[in-house]
Amino acid sequence: MPKPSYIICSEFLSQDINTEKICAFNIYEKFRLNLTGESKSSDNDGGVKERSHNIDASVIAVWVRNESEHKDTLFEAEFVLYYPNNPEVPEIVIANFGPFRVEVVWRLKIEGLQLTHAPGSGLLRIESRIRKIGDNDWLASQSTYILLYLDEPDLSKYRELIESKRKLSQGDHVMS
Repeated sequence: MPKPSYIICSEFLSQDINTEKICAFNIYEKFRLNLTGESKSSDNDGGVKERSHNIDASVIAVWVRNESEHKDTLFEAEFVLYYPNNPEVPEIVIANFGPFRVEVVWRLKIEGLQLTHAPGSGLLRIESRIRKIGDNDWLASQSTYILLYLDEPDLSKYRELIESKRKLSQGDHVMS
């Protein structure tokens, strides 16, 4: 199976055509959102406030082919969001890729990240996962981001979220 190299969420990604180098500008560690401007809110069936935000963000996940893997092996991949405080929607698949081959590295990219189903502040996880076509099990890599709603009445959560993120910092790219 390919090995995860990294996941980056940034405001803008650029790739040099000749060298294939990636440049990420304004890398995100946290999202500070409120209900003004482009944001919307509505009540879902449970009465929990559901917010939708279009974010100027791009996400890239890079996977490297394992040397023992045959070059003709076909894979599929997904990007998945795990929102804080939302047991009703444990995961949301936001992009699908495949079938594809991993020659040396494979870059999965999405632009215009949309955050929905987030009832409140907490730790947002973005996962990139990959598997061989026909397999059931995924190999996954995750990054964790602070999702903070500035219009919430109790902003003391902000300090708690930063402390939680600090404690998880060594587990940001955990494979499962």
